[in-house]
Amino acid sequence: MTTITLKDILTHDNLKAFFKHSFKFFSHFPKAYLHFINLHSLLRKIVENFLLLNLFFLALLVLTILLDLLLVSLNSVLLAEKFMQKNGLKNYRLN
Repeated sequence: MTTITLKDILTHDNLKAFFKHSFKFFSHFPKAYLHFINLHSLLRKIVENFLLLNLFFLALLVLTILLDLLLVSLNSVLLAEKFMQKNGLKNYRLN
């Protein structure tokens, strides 16, 4: 049965191999972190553009509703004037 001592583990070759392996392992973290940052900024831009697009469509919806209300009120005034002219009330105007 062999025993491994701390002296065996801390030899120059073992430490060299360990640090070489750990450097390879930890060297991927900056790249992964940069990919995460790029992905995060990309997602943030997509969300901001989506929110701006929603805001644009909300403003378009409000303008459409206001235009619809204007046309409905104009149509009701024109129908009322037509009805009054049909019944002989030519000089009467709505206030």
